[in-house]
Amino acid sequence: MRPEQQVQEDQYAFPYHYLPQIENGFHQHAYWSWGFRYLGGMAVANALCEQEPFDSLLDLGCGDGRFISDLARRQPALRLLGVDYSERAIALARALNPGLDYRAIDIVGTDLREAEFDVVTLIEVIEHIPPEELPRFLERAVSLLRSGGRLVITAPHRNKRLGDKHFQHFDASSLTALLSPHLRELHVQPFDLPSRLLGLWFRLMGRAGKYFLITWQPLLNAFYAYYAKHCLHARDETRCGRIACVGRKP
Repeated sequence: MRPEQQVQEDQYAFPYHYLPQIENGFHQHAYWSWGFRYLGGMAVANALCEQEPFDSLLDLGCGDGRFISDLARRQPALRLLGVDYSERAIALARALNPGLDYRAIDIVGTDLREAEFDVVTLIEVIEHIPPEELPRFLERAVSLLRSGGRLVITAPHRNKRLGDKHFQHFDASSLTALLSPHLRELHVQPFDLPSRLLGLWFRLMGRAGKYFLITWQPLLNAFYAYYAKHCLHARDETRCGRIACVGRKP
């Protein structure tokens, strides 16, 4: 491939042709106001995964594949698999990451026929599963771990109002009750604190982006640095917005 062609190929890492729109008025940007919190959650999950060396990881409920896409860039030797029941999400994951393994599978009713994994992640997943189906889903997730392997979970905390697409939120007690039949050495970590200063800063930068957006990179960098340092980690569950948990298969 010639250098000029490689430039175009690299740009297809993101479907930028879909950004400009004229329906309901012209605009040429896409903005996700929850993006900084999503990155914070991935940072917490990565830290829990990387507490110990591992060679393989299965991301259940992988959506469009972002988590293992980033992981593959940092550690290309890992055996990685992303699974989601949504065929549309998996189609996006494959299109954006052609070198990685993504599959549209309902793990409860399907045998993956894979070697067991060192780590299984459920990042912002369990709140989307009906409560009556969750115990069986978690049992199946744990079954995909090797002995001594680790399950890593992030989820909204009960401190947060229940959203339209969530069945339930969690706290340390409810997560422990769900996971203790299957895992040992459970460790729960609250994170994602509210902050008046963060809220004010977020509003000044455009909040949901309905009327304006600040795109000056130094200010964006400073905003995320403040969030990561002062709001991402929590000492207890009193005010946290989300909660993480890691446990080991016996």
